[in-house]
Formats: sequence, structure tokens, C-alpha cells
Amino acid sequence: MPPLDIFLHIPKAGGITMYQILEHNYPPGSIWKVYPASWEDLQQEVGALPEERRARLRLVTGHIPYGVHTLLERPGRYFTILREPGQRTLSYFHYVRSHADNPQYAETQHMSLEEYVESGLLLDNGQVRWLANVPPSIGFQETTSAMLETAKQNLKTLAAVGLLERYDESLLVMKHVLGWRWLWYRKRNVNRQRELYQRVPDKVRQRILEIHALDVELYRYAQTLFEQQIARIGQEAVQRERAIFIRLNRLYALASRLRRLARVA
Repeated sequence: MPPLDIFLHIPKAGGITMYQILEHNYPPGSIWKVYPASWEDLQQEVGALPEERRARLRLVTGHIPYGVHTLLERPGRYFTILREPGQRTLSYFHYVRSHADNPQYAETQHMSLEEYVESGLLLDNGQVRWLANVPPSIGFQETTSAMLETAKQNLKTLAAVGLLERYDESLLVMKHVLGWRWLWYRKRNVNRQRELYQRVPDKVRQRILEIHALDVELYRYAQTLFEQQIARIGQEAVQRERAIFIRLNRLYALASRLRRLARVA
């Protein structure tokens, strides 16, 4: 049985765009998306998975913690995308305030970003929590340096580590490591998010980075791993591929837009 690819979809770190790409790189019926509320829920989900369905799996994805391969009893090739912690926090804030079905929607309607950051509604160091499989019982500002070290060790074992801020290069790394052939996607509002973050007052940005200090350190470590991946492939080769990919992806985005317009007309 071949290794199972496992995409750790960290919330607000480019996962929705990634799903566009994943669906083109894995056969129909071979992808399992799962969104458990806890490790115990994940155990139940895996236990309820029919044996025939489990045998066909090539990719598991969703808001799942590191370690799911142990439940499925198959070797796993993990990959993920991390995001700069300040921009991820701002993105989360905008998301919960614009989705009426989100449990935090009503409570955040009259909150400023600063109030949201201090409220604890968004747990600190979410990317450390995700990669270290920190249980939900660990509350706001209760993450530790030991959890950071666990997250780093787990991150180091991943087959591929991507950065949202360098998305195209991240896709090229995954192409080389995971053997993907399809990388095309429609760009979302990433640049807009960066512009909005630059407008956040300095003291608020500083406070965000203080609260998410372990995520800041994890992100720096991810940047180091990312550069090592690029170096193994070849810096010049990646930049050549990136230049070609950017041009072709613009054509793909244009063609997609024209198809949508044709359906509406």
C-alpha cells in the first residue's frame, strides 16, 4: 500500500485555495476530508471509516492534527502551509465578523481588532497548537516553549513545508516532493490582506506578535526549512519554474473567469 499523503490544513493559512489544487492531483474517491472537534472525535471518525474506503485513500485533509497516520496505520507524507502570525490573526478577525454562521459572529460585531486579540476568542499560537497536537483544554496564553519544540520537531518531519507568503514557490516545492502535475489556481485576496495588515496601528501589531510569540518563532523556523527545500531543488531552477508558472497561471485565471462569464450570459 503506498504512503498516504496528509495535508494539515491550518485555519486561515491558504487551505481553501489548496483544495482547488488537491482535487486535480488525486483520483476521485481517494480524498478524505475530515474536520474533527478533537483527537477523540478523529479516532471515532477513523473507526467508522469502512475498510474498502480506507484502502482507496490517497490523501487525507482537513482541520486534522499531526499524527493521524497512526490511527490509519499507514505511513504518511505530511505537508502543510504556514502563515505569518500577524496576518493570520487579522484574517481570522475578518472571517469571524463576516460569517453569520460562525459561533463568534455576534460577539465580535462591535469589537475592534485590539479587543479581539485580547479577548482570547482566538487562542494564542494557533499554528503551534495545530502542529504539536495541543488539546483544546489548554486555554488562552497557556501554550509553552515545550509545545513549540514539539511543533518544530513535527514540522521537521514533514515531506514539504509551504509558506502562504511564498505560495507559488511552495506549490513548486510540493510538485517536486509529492509528484504533483496540476498547480493552477485562481488568486484570492492575499495582497489585499497584506495591505490591510500594514494599516493596523503599530501598538496593535506589536501586541499581536507578543501574544503569538511562539507562532512567530515557529514561523521563522518554517522559513528556514523552506529555504532548505528550495536549496535542495536548486534556487535557480525554482525561480525559472516560478517565472513560467506565474505567466501560465495568469492565463488559467483568465480562462476560468471567461468560463464563469459564459455560464452567466
